[in-house]
Amino acid sequence: MDPSALELRLARLARTVERAASEAPSEARQTALEALAHFADDLTAHFEQEEQEQALPPASPRRAQHARLRGDLAEIDEHARTAGDWPESWRTIAAAFTRFAEALERHELSERTT
Repeated sequence: MDPSALELRLARLARTVERAASEAPSEARQTALEALAHFADDLTAHFEQEEQEQALPPASPRRAQHARLRGDLAEIDEHARTAGDWPESWRTIAAAFTRFAEALERHELSERTT
């Protein structure tokens, strides 16, 4: 995934999740759920392509980091799916997504520098 494209997608998704945490209409929450699912699929494909291109062994620390990041995103998605229309729950999800986005950006930066 192109680094600038990743940053734009993360920022866009963060705004979508923030809207879900602050707006009353449930359409914002549905949009956030769909965006999270789509991003999770794209991130998985990105990591799989990287692992194949670089022929990473199964016990590679990078594969483990990819698995942790995918797991963190899956956990956020799970909480989002059970949050309903409670803004308080969505604020927690938004905070968790912010932490995830920062971790993903640190990971991608370290990938570019190694």
